[in-house]
Amino acid sequence: KAECLYNQKDFDNALAAYEYVIGQGNSRFTERSYSQAAQIAFYDKKDYNKARQYYQQLISIATTKDNILNAQRGLLRS
Repeated sequence: KAECLYNQKDFDNALAAYEYVIGQGNSRFTERSYSQAAQIAFYDKKDYNKARQYYQQLISIATTKDNILNAQRGLLRS
């Protein structure tokens, strides 16, 4: 659902859906949810403090090199 909302550029509802997934604990969708939530918070909402929180969480759970680099870049920008 969150991905569909994101693709439709409904960022407010997409962020709420990603936050719901994040709140459910670790799953195969958690890492992606943190990444997308950080991107929405940073680029669309301009909520840099919230984006920083998502990037910090992402860096602690990231399993792929791309997500680690994305989180590190996000932390530097926020």
